[in-house]
Amino acid sequence: MKSINIEIKNLEKLTSLANKFPKVAQKHIDKAIVDSISEVHIEVQPITPVKTARLKNSMVPIFSPFKGSLGTKVEYARRVHDMYSVGSPYKHRNPTATTNMNAVAGFMVVAVQRAKNVINNAFAKALNDIVVELAK
Repeated sequence: MKSINIEIKNLEKLTSLANKFPKVAQKHIDKAIVDSISEVHIEVQPITPVKTARLKNSMVPIFSPFKGSLGTKVEYARRVHDMYSVGSPYKHRNPTATTNMNAVAGFMVVAVQRAKNVINNAFAKALNDIVVELAK
């Protein structure tokens, strides 16, 4: 599966606070990462092509300090993801390729685009929560 990078607004402020107060920053930033990946997972489920449901059901979030990802080890995932241009519906191209009539090519990219506001809000909240907790 190809990587999709998400640009986080005010990341330099978060990084600066994280360097000064790592435990406080990590707690709030990791929550923002979990919330963001969870939202992408919610958004991707209804638009993932389904023939056997193996791809859709194989998506797993992975978290570590200051990192998060959502991916699959299904060998054909990249081919299915990149089959057509991002956002192109599968049902019009090949009706036998998927039983999900809401499926779109580039489903991970589309899911990230749809989750963008939630992601930005999660990190804005993290920055605010870090500042509030440090001000106590």
